[in-house]
Amino acid sequence: MRGSWSLPSPMENPPPFELDQVLVEYDGPQIVTLRGVDGLHLGIASDEDDAYVRWIYAPLTETELRALLDGTGALRDVMHKPWVYVVDVDHDGVPVHAWQYPGEQLRDDDLPARGALLPKAVRNELGAKPSM
Repeated sequence: MRGSWSLPSPMENPPPFELDQVLVEYDGPQIVTLRGVDGLHLGIASDEDDAYVRWIYAPLTETELRALLDGTGALRDVMHKPWVYVVDVDHDGVPVHAWQYPGEQLRDDDLPARGALLPKAVRNELGAKPSM
């Protein structure tokens, strides 16, 4: 992992997440939507090492999803929530550690670039679908 993450002790019983859709894939999924017990989340692969991919899962409203698909909402903006989940997933896709973490404490290096949008091809493909 790059840099140092200041994470508390992992959650003992993290909520389950189910992959909804892979939005961007490059050597594996990079941006996804997931369904959790508390609704839809946007997942962004933030970091990686030999053992894990570290994901950030942020709650995603229908309005935010529509803005992402319309190209009027930046990926980074969705991640700025009071609380997000940081989840280490092994290279077989199994979650190993999870933390609930204050979104405002995420560092610039943990997030997509300022103003980064979903790629236009993804927006066009998903925007043509009736509903996610």
